[in-house]
Amino acid sequence: MMDCYAFDTHVGIRASSQYKNFNFGSMVKFNGVCLGTNENGLFRLAGDTDDGVDIDAEFELVDTDLGVQSSKHLRFLYFGFIADGDMEVDVKADGQSIRTIAVSKLEGQRRSRVSPGSDVRGLYFSQRVRNTKGCSFSIYSIEALPVILHRGHV
Repeated sequence: MMDCYAFDTHVGIRASSQYKNFNFGSMVKFNGVCLGTNENGLFRLAGDTDDGVDIDAEFELVDTDLGVQSSKHLRFLYFGFIADGDMEVDVKADGQSIRTIAVSKLEGQRRSRVSPGSDVRGLYFSQRVRNTKGCSFSIYSIEALPVILHRGHV
């Protein structure tokens, strides 16, 4: 079976989403309802599962030096989010996945602080954020508090 991809772009906020194994030739939002069509017919795209299977969702941020051209570690990451389940974050340093951190569900829109650990060091960092057990989530902000290391420390 060939992988199918769909892309959704929200021009107003300059955001896009990519959907994998989304086997629809056409998609439309009509009267607030998302619809998809393929050779098997017209489908309403709604619900918390895909035919009873949890829906996995993730995104990865681009690499950044956080505006500092020195080696560093991340003392804390702060996540502004709302979710109906727990999240996971893979922290990458210099392109290598170093640590997976659990971000626990909080009631309502909250800001959660997690520590990747002082041994996660590098010049460039990124994070991959994903849901667990198909939970629904919205991320409002991700902030990092770096600790700048002296020259020669990596």
